[in-house]
Amino acid sequence: MTIENYLLDHSYLFILLTGLIGFFVGYLLNIIIYRLPLVIEAENYQIALEILGTTSPTRSAKPRPFTKRILLSRYLVVELITCALSVILAIHFGPSLQLLCAWLLTFALITLFFIDNDTMLLPDQITLPILWLGLFFNIFSVFTPITDAVLGAIFGYLFFYLMAYLMLKIRKTHGLGGGDLKLISLLGAWFGWQILPIIIFIASFTGALFAAFYIFFKKEKVTLQIPFGPFLTFAGFLILLWGRTLYHY
Repeated sequence: MTIENYLLDHSYLFILLTGLIGFFVGYLLNIIIYRLPLVIEAENYQIALEILGTTSPTRSAKPRPFTKRILLSRYLVVELITCALSVILAIHFGPSLQLLCAWLLTFALITLFFIDNDTMLLPDQITLPILWLGLFFNIFSVFTPITDAVLGAIFGYLFFYLMAYLMLKIRKTHGLGGGDLKLISLLGAWFGWQILPIIIFIASFTGALFAAFYIFFKKEKVTLQIPFGPFLTFAGFLILLWGRTLYHY
């Protein structure tokens, strides 16, 4: 009896094992979510010093670490979310190569969600490797044929680049960052170019809905920039589960 058949015959063991793995991975993701932005900030600070040609800046010029307080409940939330989504994916895909790939993508999306929400950063250290992995997996058509994956990566980036360019020209503001372009390209590499309009619609709709609720409850205009990455990651996870169904529908 293969491991796959054993897990299928003992589904309760499979779900329990999946939950434990998800909870442990959530613990690791918390470390990345907190530490990676600090590492990036330190690297950028060092680059700035080298450009300025100084090694002894004034105290006021030193970068301050991200100061938003992270409570223990926040760590638990990330762990529980990772655990729950891991189980959902396990039930949806069963023990398979698709499940392993789906886990990897979801763990990356969870990390990007919270980092962008906290710091408005979508680190290349995550987006670029996951983008290339999506292309690699789709050589074997794990989620979509490789041709569609390559076109998805290209069209996703170019479409958002055009949107960002038009927003800069018309509104004189940077509405989309480089990280957003790489994230939508990543999703295109995993799911193919045909799914991109659905991803963009879901992300835009949920983003607009969030902004509307913010305005309603705050009773004021939205003066803070709202990161778009969390809505893209949310859309990406929905597509991971039901993308083909939505596309054919």
